Amino acid sequence: MFEEINANQFLNNLLVLFKKLNTSAWVYLVSLAIAGTSIIFALFKLQSISNLATVNICTQVLKEDKNNSLLNIYVDVAGAVKNPGVYSLEYTQRLASAIEKAGGFSSKADKVFVSQTLNLAKVIEDGEKIYIPFEGEIKNSESKIQNPEFSHLSISVNNGSLEELDSLPGIGEKRAEDIIAGRPYSQIKDLLDKDILTETIYQDIEADISL
Repeated sequence: MFEEINANQFLNNLLVLFKKLNTSAWVYLVSLAIAGTSIIFALFKLQSISNLATVNICTQVLKEDKNNSLLNIYVDVAGAVKNPGVYSLEYTQRLASAIEKAGGFSSKADKVFVSQTLNLAKVIEDGEKIYIPFEGEIKNSESKIQNPEFSHLSISVNNGSLEELDSLPGIGEKRAEDIIAGRPYSQIKDLLDKDILTETIYQDIEADISL
């Protein structure tokens, strides 16, 4: 009962107060209410924009992280290029870019293979092996397939025929003729001592030749 009397008394006092307010006071209270409502709405809107911006930033970061994981690939470039090795390239680059990274083609590259078989516009993949054959290398490989006895029997540098010597890796007709012209040999290393073969070619064929 006491609480009801206090509530009624409060309402009566509030009505008396409102009756005593003049027009200016009412305008002030209404303006104050509108201003308060506008502030609350603005704060709510600002919070929504902030949340949306945070979501957009996070989404952008995730996209960038995903793209960055695809930016770099690694390829192994070997054979008749100036600087063989493993190179890092951007995703979706072409084979021509990998060759360029390796310093370009060597002067000993198989030009027929490059012009007729190699697709420089091909998109390379991560972990790919790119091998450029030397001049005569494909011919020699085909010769060994056609003459399988050459692939497992060592060839005599003193008695081997021009055809047999020509079948060795890196030995074209000219070098085969030089080997024949330099006979006889007392040891295999005479090929180096007489400047008939380079160190690289000698190492490549050492296991395939004999006296």
